[in-house]
Amino acid sequence: SSLGEWPVLFALVSSSSIILSTISTTYSEHYNMGVYAIDSHALPLDILVAIMEASPPPTIATLMRTCQALRHHGAKPLLDHGVSLATHTHFVSFLAFMLADEQFRFLHFHTLKIVSCPVRSSKALEALYGLVTHPLLSIHTLALRDAEMTLEAYPPLADSMAADRRPHHLGPFFAALSALTTLTHLAVSDCGPLTSAFLRTLRTPLESVTLDFLPRGPAVAWAVPPVHRRRGDTDPVTLLRACAGSLCTLRGTGFGAATQSGPEGESEEESVYPHVRTLDATYVPRLLESGGRHAGGALPHAARYARAFPHLTRLALSSTTEDEGASADAGAGAVWEDAGRVAARREALVGLRAANRAALARCGEGVWEEMEEVCGGLGTLYALGLVREVRRVVVEGGVSSAEQWMLRAVLRDARPVVLVATFLGAQETFGTSAVRGTALSLAEGTARLVEMELAVKFEAGEGNTDVSVVLVSGMVEKTKR
Repeated sequence: SSLGEWPVLFALVSSSSIILSTISTTYSEHYNMGVYAIDSHALPLDILVAIMEASPPPTIATLMRTCQALRHHGAKPLLDHGVSLATHTHFVSFLAFMLADEQFRFLHFHTLKIVSCPVRSSKALEALYGLVTHPLLSIHTLALRDAEMTLEAYPPLADSMAADRRPHHLGPFFAALSALTTLTHLAVSDCGPLTSAFLRTLRTPLESVTLDFLPRGPAVAWAVPPVHRRRGDTDPVTLLRACAGSLCTLRGTGFGAATQSGPEGESEEESVYPHVRTLDATYVPRLLESGGRHAGGALPHAARYARAFPHLTRLALSSTTEDEGASADAGAGAVWEDAGRVAARREALVGLRAANRAALARCGEGVWEEMEEVCGGLGTLYALGLVREVRRVVVEGGVSSAEQWMLRAVLRDARPVVLVATFLGAQETFGTSAVRGTALSLAEGTARLVEMELAVKFEAGEGNTDVSVVLVSGMVEKTKR
């Protein structure tokens, strides 16, 4: 799952049958089970509650079955672990569990992950709708595993609902989730046009957002009214404008290039996110058209990102390619069929880098002055054109001997204290004919370099390699590893 790499905002309650059956028994026997008073020789209630708070969900659920006091107090530590709902039984059982003591349990219910929308079960849909529309609901963290399916779902609540099931109607779940005002952390995967409309509609002070955009077919697009279908529907700068004053962390995959209205990539409506410190994103590159010409849009316009996120301390950019068989970063390491395409790619990168450098220069000397770490594929870092001292530079993917000209430019501009890079092929990097070029590339970073994490991806048949041969005079003493 694409959600696996971003910082964990929720702990999932195990979906094992023992936990579900225990919770089910707890609420189903709420008025029938025998309630036993705590024996005078037993541990004090506050000690038992402390034990539950330090216990895993199965232990908490078991203790909740012993007496009324623990059944009441155990709900808080159980809900503190976060709730993950995946099967039809989960939705129905969890709502019943919450309603058994709704005043107390909704008070401590803050994290919800919807793994799969129960579209095939009317009871489960009604339970989910009852949960997200409950007046006491005040969750802080929401994760939608399949956002499009959830947002377009229709619970069979009443016959009158069918009258509103028209292309211009966004649906009850869309309205209910858009109305949440307590969310501060949002993670959404399998995003599409409905998700883009949902993000534009949200009016909650989000602090962290993780978005995973995947291509969606025309079957979903019809449900989005024209007012919500706008250019740049995968551009986070425009989608999250409503929470610009609160957002601190943005991560995602499949971001489109920033909407532009001029040669500098400026948009009609500028948004500034003054508190965002971390931007970790992939974008969809369109480096070359089928004819080999520069298509533009290979990288989100650096100047626009600098204006939108002026106080970044960590920037991680990579690309996802539309062409099967290309590398993970289309700007670095892609396999091109002929010399003509290689030359066209190099020309495109040089042109994009020049445009980005000029646009960043117009932003002023203080642009991204707080930046501490830059990560990305070599082509992306080169095209970014950032001329500023950055403490840590991480080159993702591999660096081939043919691409070291880009590495030299990146190191010359960033002058890092820490360099992390992987070179492709021991002979290509450290062989007799290549060692001088590699040494010159690394020498570009010696002005401030004190730590280097150097890895080599060996080709078949290659043996041990002496890495020290590429370290120029003085580098060994300065480099810790």
